[in-house]
Amino acid sequence: MSIFSLLILITSSNPVFAKTHYVAKWGSNSLDCGPKVNPCLTIGITLMNQATTNDKVVVEPGIYSANNVIDTGKNGSQMSGLKLESSGGRYATRIESVLAGAPVIRVLQRKVQIGKKGKGFTLSGASIGEAGIEIDSPAYDRCKVEGNQSAGNGSGFLLRGENIQIRYNIARNNISHGISCWDCANGLIQENHVVDNGGDGVLVLANSDNLRLLKNVVSNSDAAGMVVSSQAESVQVKSNVIEQSGAQGVYLLDVDGAIVQGNIATSNAGSGFIMTQEDVSTSLQYKHNLSLGNGDHGVRLNQ
Repeated sequence: MSIFSLLILITSSNPVFAKTHYVAKWGSNSLDCGPKVNPCLTIGITLMNQATTNDKVVVEPGIYSANNVIDTGKNGSQMSGLKLESSGGRYATRIESVLAGAPVIRVLQRKVQIGKKGKGFTLSGASIGEAGIEIDSPAYDRCKVEGNQSAGNGSGFLLRGENIQIRYNIARNNISHGISCWDCANGLIQENHVVDNGGDGVLVLANSDNLRLLKNVVSNSDAAGMVVSSQAESVQVKSNVIEQSGAQGVYLLDVDGAIVQGNIATSNAGSGFIMTQEDVSTSLQYKHNLSLGNGDHGVRLNQ
């Protein structure tokens, strides 16, 4: 093998390592911003001018006024696999919307992660019809939304995409639903607190087979606490607490093969649990749940 061929082999086998870029209120949007000692001033400039595929953006504590889009980054590269985190967590790092008709963060790529347990954001100020975080196409699969708080928006989280993970978030005081998810097949909605929202607490629609809803606390929703509809199959609803909803606690509509286990539905205005399926005798597993102090039925099965 010639030296030239060996050099080509070594070069082609070396991976392109992901980089970490920093944003801080004391930073500047200079051409070379992004290192920890020279952070950028704004999240948007960091995403557009510095970040690329699989990179991480770490945001230092403070209030940032912006609507951010995760799509194309440095030199037009696609930001699939991007991780956007805070260093101080959701109570120290806030992103506020400045544009009507836009979510606080819109994701237009696959495998993007917004936040992490203990390293998320508070997102606020999105207008009616818009959300704190929005993923609006099933093409953007395998995304993660973790450790964030969406408060005072049109909706809390408005999400689509297979294999999505929505964990450890707070959806609070939003005009409409707390968490909305559709086209969420094989997804996971786990350990979220969904409180005081104007619509349903958690709403799952269309093409969400094999979705798991685990250990969420949903309270004081103006409508139902937790709704799963549109003929999803093999959904698991386990170990959730649904309380003080303005309608039903848990409402499963045309959900075949559902497992409803270990949940507590209490003090809801409607029934604690309503399940409507073509054949509940063969496709539903309902066990170890508690329905207490609800305004209508404790458990209602419709065929």
